[in-house]
Amino acid sequence: MKRALRHKQQNGQTTQVLPPSELFRPLSDPEAGAMLADVPTKRAVWRIVLTAVIATLVLIGLTVGGYALYHQKTTEISHLKNERNGLLAANAALSSRLATTHAKLGKANLKLTKTTKGLIRAKKNLTKLGKDLAAANELAAANYSAGYGAGNSSGYSSGVSVGLVQGSDQLACSDDPDVTWLPYCY
Repeated sequence: MKRALRHKQQNGQTTQVLPPSELFRPLSDPEAGAMLADVPTKRAVWRIVLTAVIATLVLIGLTVGGYALYHQKTTEISHLKNERNGLLAANAALSSRLATTHAKLGKANLKLTKTTKGLIRAKKNLTKLGKDLAAANELAAANYSAGYGAGNSSGYSSGVSVGLVQGSDQLACSDDPDVTWLPYCY
């Protein structure tokens, strides 16, 4: 429905009258009455407004809830980052102590190895000295027996040749005039 534009001239000014639109027809138009029946009523407007307000409140609620969740997660991430940094620092300190302890343990193991080797050498020396001592004791016992036997035989022979028939020496005294360290036996 095309209508031509009309121009009016009033008081020396020209105005242009626009054609009626489909939405807002003049009341003189017979189809305008049917259009008015389609215009929403106050109840329908309130329903639309109420729906828009509820939708807006839900949207605001979702936005606030989303922000709260976002804030909670970023705070949690921040705390976890701080905890990670603390753990990294503790790890570095413990790694340093572990390296120091490892070095000390290496030195202690080296000393222990040297000491063990020294103890093994000392044990070998003591074993050898024990064997040498046993051999020396055997030799000394053999020499003592041989010397005692020879000395006893020689002493007996020389005592008999001097005239001593029986020894009268006791533990507490002696009748030999050459023994001066014991009192004379009467």
